[in-house]
Amino acid sequence: MSEKKDILKRTDLPEKEEKFQKNLLTFKEAQAYLGFSASYLYKLSYTRRIPCYKPTHRALFYFRDELDEWVKKGKVKLRGRKKDETG
Repeated sequence: MSEKKDILKRTDLPEKEEKFQKNLLTFKEAQAYLGFSASYLYKLSYTRRIPCYKPTHRALFYFRDELDEWVKKGKVKLRGRKKDETG
Protein backbone atom coordinates (compact mmCIF):
# COMPACT_ATOMS: atom_id res chain seq x y z
CA MET A 1 0.00 0.00 0.00
CA SER A 2 2.76 2.45 0.86
CA GLU A 3 4.45 1.61 -2.46
CA LYS A 4 1.43 2.99 -4.33
CA LYS A 5 1.60 6.23 -2.36
CA ASP A 6 5.31 6.56 -3.07
CA ILE A 7 4.74 6.01 -6.78
CA LEU A 8 1.93 8.58 -6.84
CA LYS A 9 4.11 11.13 -5.06
CA ARG A 10 6.92 10.65 -7.58
CA THR A 11 4.66 10.92 -10.63
CA ASP A 12 2.70 13.96 -9.48
CA LEU A 13 3.84 17.17 -11.14
CA PRO A 14 4.34 20.24 -8.98
CA GLU A 15 1.27 22.44 -8.92
CA LYS A 16 2.81 25.24 -10.99
CA GLU A 17 3.87 22.89 -13.80
CA GLU A 18 0.60 20.99 -13.73
CA LYS A 19 -1.50 24.14 -13.86
CA PHE A 20 -1.35 24.60 -17.63
CA GLN A 21 -0.75 21.00 -18.67
CA LYS A 22 -4.45 20.25 -19.00
CA ASN A 23 -6.35 21.42 -22.04
CA LEU A 24 -9.61 22.48 -20.35
CA LEU A 25 -9.19 25.62 -18.24
CA THR A 26 -11.53 27.29 -15.78
CA PHE A 27 -12.14 31.04 -15.89
CA LYS A 28 -9.43 31.75 -13.31
CA GLU A 29 -6.95 29.44 -15.02
CA ALA A 30 -7.62 31.07 -18.40
CA GLN A 31 -7.22 34.48 -16.79
CA ALA A 32 -3.82 33.50 -15.40
CA TYR A 33 -2.80 31.75 -18.63
CA LEU A 34 -3.56 34.81 -20.78
CA GLY A 35 -2.52 37.38 -18.18
CA PHE A 36 -5.84 39.26 -18.46
CA SER A 37 -7.84 40.86 -15.70
CA ALA A 38 -11.08 39.14 -14.74
CA SER A 39 -13.20 41.98 -16.09
CA TYR A 40 -11.42 42.01 -19.47
CA LEU A 41 -11.67 38.23 -19.92
CA TYR A 42 -15.34 38.35 -18.96
CA LYS A 43 -15.94 41.15 -21.47
CA LEU A 44 -14.24 39.16 -24.25
CA SER A 45 -16.28 36.09 -23.31
CA TYR A 46 -19.59 37.93 -23.01
CA THR A 47 -19.15 39.61 -26.41
CA ARG A 48 -18.07 36.25 -27.89
CA ARG A 49 -14.74 37.62 -29.10
CA ILE A 50 -12.87 34.75 -27.44
CA PRO A 51 -13.78 31.04 -27.67
CA CYS A 52 -15.40 29.84 -24.46
CA TYR A 53 -17.96 27.34 -23.22
CA LYS A 54 -20.67 27.61 -20.62
CA PRO A 55 -22.18 24.09 -20.37
CA THR A 56 -23.98 24.61 -17.07
CA HIS A 57 -25.07 28.19 -17.83
CA ARG A 58 -22.97 29.15 -14.86
CA ALA A 59 -19.23 28.55 -15.12
CA LEU A 60 -17.06 29.49 -18.11
CA PHE A 61 -14.51 27.07 -19.54
CA TYR A 62 -11.81 27.50 -22.17
CA PHE A 63 -9.70 25.10 -24.22
CA ARG A 64 -6.03 25.99 -24.02
CA ASP A 65 -5.35 25.13 -27.67
CA GLU A 66 -8.25 27.37 -28.77
CA LEU A 67 -6.86 30.22 -26.69
CA ASP A 68 -3.46 29.73 -28.32
CA GLU A 69 -5.06 29.87 -31.78
CA TRP A 70 -7.06 32.96 -30.79
CA VAL A 71 -3.87 34.72 -29.70
CA LYS A 72 -2.14 33.75 -32.96
CA LYS A 73 -5.01 35.22 -35.01
CA GLY A 74 -4.37 38.62 -33.45
CA LYS A 75 -1.01 39.09 -35.13
CA VAL A 76 -0.47 42.67 -36.29
CA LYS A 77 2.21 44.24 -38.42
CA LEU A 78 4.12 46.92 -36.61
CA ARG A 79 4.83 50.18 -38.34
CA GLY A 80 8.41 51.03 -38.92
CA ARG A 81 11.19 50.88 -41.39
CA LYS A 82 11.48 48.05 -43.83
CA LYS A 83 14.54 45.84 -43.54
CA ASP A 84 16.00 47.05 -46.84
CA GLU A 85 15.71 50.77 -45.97
CA THR A 86 18.88 52.51 -44.94
CA GLY A 87 19.33 55.69 -43.10
